[in-house]
Amino acid sequence: MPRINVLDSSVYNLISAGEVIERPASVVKELFENAIDSGADRVTVSIAEGGIREISVTDNGCGMDEENLKKAFLPHATSKLAVASDLDSISTLGFRGEALASIAAVSSSKIVSRERGSESGNVVTAEAGKISAVEPCGAPEGTTVTVSNLFFNTPVRARFLKKPAQEEKAITDKLVALVLANPDLAVTYIADGKTVFSTSGGFENAVYTVYPNDVANNLIWFDERRDDGYRVYGYTGKRELTRHNKSLQTMIVNGRTVSDKTIETAATQAYGGSLMKRSYPVFVINLILPFDDVDVNVHPAKNEVRFRQPNKVFSAVYRAIEKALASEARYFALDGAQPMQSAQTRQDEPAPAADAARGAVQTLSSSGSQPAPDAGKAPTYAPKPESKDSEAWRKAVERQRERVEQTTIFTHSLYKPQTKVAAPHAFTMTSERKNEESETFREIDDMLARGYKVIGQIFNTYLVVEQGDKAYLIDQHAVHERILYDAFKKAIDERKPLSQPLLVPYILDCDAAQSEFVAKYSDRLSRLGFDIQPFGAQCFKINSVPEVLTDINLGAFFAKLFEERGKIDSYKNGDMIDDAIATRACKAAIKGGDKLTDSQITSLLDGMKDGVPLQCPHGRPTTFAFSRKDLDKLFKRIV
Repeated sequence: MPRINVLDSSVYNLISAGEVIERPASVVKELFENAIDSGADRVTVSIAEGGIREISVTDNGCGMDEENLKKAFLPHATSKLAVASDLDSISTLGFRGEALASIAAVSSSKIVSRERGSESGNVVTAEAGKISAVEPCGAPEGTTVTVSNLFFNTPVRARFLKKPAQEEKAITDKLVALVLANPDLAVTYIADGKTVFSTSGGFENAVYTVYPNDVANNLIWFDERRDDGYRVYGYTGKRELTRHNKSLQTMIVNGRTVSDKTIETAATQAYGGSLMKRSYPVFVINLILPFDDVDVNVHPAKNEVRFRQPNKVFSAVYRAIEKALASEARYFALDGAQPMQSAQTRQDEPAPAADAARGAVQTLSSSGSQPAPDAGKAPTYAPKPESKDSEAWRKAVERQRERVEQTTIFTHSLYKPQTKVAAPHAFTMTSERKNEESETFREIDDMLARGYKVIGQIFNTYLVVEQGDKAYLIDQHAVHERILYDAFKKAIDERKPLSQPLLVPYILDCDAAQSEFVAKYSDRLSRLGFDIQPFGAQCFKINSVPEVLTDINLGAFFAKLFEERGKIDSYKNGDMIDDAIATRACKAAIKGGDKLTDSQITSLLDGMKDGVPLQCPHGRPTTFAFSRKDLDKLFKRIV
């Protein structure tokens, strides 16, 4: 049997250092958090060669006297804990008592400190873990910790360091998170003699200091306080503000920057279908909760935490972000613009409100049922009172109405089911009936536009619309897809989903946990449009499904539902089927390549009573706006 050796301190300190100090950014984090715990309101961080050659952190905190300075580099020495019960409610950041000892073990380190009210300061040094005697020196109130030649005595660790520029970026990212977690601090960050940023205190100031303007200007403030002591506040990005990685996601729990999957997932899912695949939102989330509801002592570097009630955390974050996003405009209005200076463009009173797909899609109902009374009915427009020839306008309006009513605009095939259902009749897109063209009809088409002018369609995919001093390029498929998605989602949110009976019931086989889940939420699933009945041991028979889900793979749908069952209580009104709704809307919408006439385009745009949506259900943009000035710059008319 191999002999058991009791390791020398020079060995076990190096092992401990490996757990706490991964790279220069780890040193900066530990020293910065110690500065915060000292009560400082000003901190200066200076690095050289990506922190490999030197790191210096200076604060104006309480400082240390000679006696405390002697203990600073000792292992397991901390001012934050005294007895074991203190671990149950940790409110400080650097509490483990390992950081300074670990840093000293793998570097040349020096601490200069002067306690508040003292006439002089003291200095202590450490070289590869060997600590010098404390000596008096002149120093300002506060503490300066300098760490040089990191990993000089552990060449294997040194070889795994990145180039100085990459290590500097890691430090910058870490400091950005620390500044956002402690916005009241005035922080100065210097790299190789140059000031990277300097904050003067305040959350908004911190955001504009560490983020570029294109990010800071597209953040939404939120602050949700709950009766149970939870508070979620910070900034979250608008739907169009995304990145291809998670570098601009900052999570803070009780003042501590962490990496946490529960918070990240809740925030991301609050965006629903607004995010494109492989796109990530930008957010700064501060979560304040009772100290005994979170365990911060689960990771040597304190980068992770464990929540006593993760579902509660998920719900709090999800609803805070969801509410913030709900306050953001998701549409732009074409109604109400000033009349254009054009003989062909006229502005009329808005048509009466109609359904989301008014005049653009036919109302589809289940087999054997009749369409709604107003389905497909063209809106009525009255001529302007000051018209020179009211009778001509009246006749033109009547002929225009007749032309629209006889045209099936944007009808489509909704049903291509994988599951055999009793599906309603399918429809196909038809061309508009040819009518005699005249100047009067062209003017009527423009009058129907109510303040905007349809320029036309390009590549049978994109619509061009002019309004005021702006032109809009609109993706016809994406914008129509959003209309259908919102209509489907509204039916579910209002608990009015249509059910579709299956010709052959679907048998759902479950394990014990899944069976318990289905039984527990059978009422909720019923409200969404499912008809589910027990069918033997751990089996269920599905007789009907929500009308919007008739073309999905039920096995895959329930597999995803079971995967998310631990979080389902945090979802609102059946958000777990959003993806299925988006898929359905995509199949039903007008496709790229479908040729549309000006009146069809007008009917589509006029059907958007809430305005033109800015994103499709999958997060793609639907619209781009160009001003006259933008085009003048493009063609060098102005510089």
